[in-house]
Amino acid sequence: SSTQAVAGGDSGAVVYTLDGSAWTAVGAAPTAQNINAVWMRGEREFWVGTADGKLYYSTDQGASWTEKTFSGSGAGVVHDISFPTASVMYVSHATATPAGRLLRSYDGGYSLNVLPEGVGSLPANDRFTAITACGNDANMVIGAGLADDGTDGIIIRGVD
Repeated sequence: SSTQAVAGGDSGAVVYTLDGSAWTAVGAAPTAQNINAVWMRGEREFWVGTADGKLYYSTDQGASWTEKTFSGSGAGVVHDISFPTASVMYVSHATATPAGRLLRSYDGGYSLNVLPEGVGSLPANDRFTAITACGNDANMVIGAGLADDGTDGIIIRGVD
């Protein structure tokens, strides 16, 4: 609903609202790290990405959290999360190098695969700070961030 939201901040802080007015702190912080990315999949399920390159999810409004590991997790930074559908998920992750990359899940976050999943490559970049995916075509994702030279911006559009 348009009145529901989740937000994250420093030291693992996560708050949410179900009515767009009153905010509630989650019962347990997922981590002591800063939260960089958040996604609310419903009034009970929250996903967060952290400054130390990890993903966590909660299915009970933040009373408990589970770490979701993926190739490269625990290093670098998770910058953004997007769920264009109930089953398709995208994650923007920068390695410690830094090198920006995108991951995709077809099963609601259960498994995450580094993109592209076939022939091809992403342009060299330091990070994708923001990503969005089309709800009408979940295979189309757009990423914006910092190019490999560390000074110019980069925008990509991928369709699989």
